[in-house]
Amino acid sequence: NLCGSVNITQCGSSSAVCAYDSMKKGYHSVGDSSLKSRSKYLLEF
Repeated sequence: NLCGSVNITQCGSSSAVCAYDSMKKGYHSVGDSSLKSRSKYLLEF
């Protein structure tokens, strides 16, 4: 969970990546960490 060490409540606890929208001045979730799979060089959501 790339957001695991960041406490951003707008994204939720299952967020894979928390993105900041500078136009709307808010955070939103990108991907669900429960759907992630990984290989040696790639993370997929």
